[in-house]
Amino acid sequence: MDHDAALTTALVPAGATTAEVVEWSTTDPDTGVTATLHDDLGPVRMTVRTIVRTGERLTDEGFAHGVATDALTLAASAARAFLAARLPPIESEDQRPAALAAARAVDVEADALGARLPDQDVWPIRAVEVDGVRYALRVHAFPDGVAGFGDLGSEVFTVAADRLPEDLVLLRRPVRGRVLLDG
Repeated sequence: MDHDAALTTALVPAGATTAEVVEWSTTDPDTGVTATLHDDLGPVRMTVRTIVRTGERLTDEGFAHGVATDALTLAASAARAFLAARLPPIESEDQRPAALAAARAVDVEADALGARLPDQDVWPIRAVEVDGVRYALRVHAFPDGVAGFGDLGSEVFTVAADRLPEDLVLLRRPVRGRVLLDG
């Protein structure tokens, strides 16, 4: 199969003034889209990672392969994406040990936040609209932004943003390679 020709799905915030595919995989398949939109408070930068559920498949070697889409894993993934995006880039080899330590700290904090998913004070539920249907969006607020995730049945998603608009609306868009197609 020509991977460049494979079609998958991405969730894109409605009203986005810019949107670009920043991650793409035909094997999972998952798609990450970073978008900028505007609300009453000004510009909002948001990254939404869409993970299509494809079930548990067997590899040619006979191993079971699937993507974890349970709520605890998604909570930790959302927190990890938010925290990792705030790590400074490595500018020299001298910074590598500190960067590795910071990445490990992100993993520890993200896993700890994922484990606290049952606590609605840590992960309150709000609404997100996807193609006209209201779904639950679990969110965690950081001092400088928010991470969240939702389960749409056929796919799940994580979101990391400066802030979330009061009424978050996401639209399914087809993606071919790294190109968003008109839906």
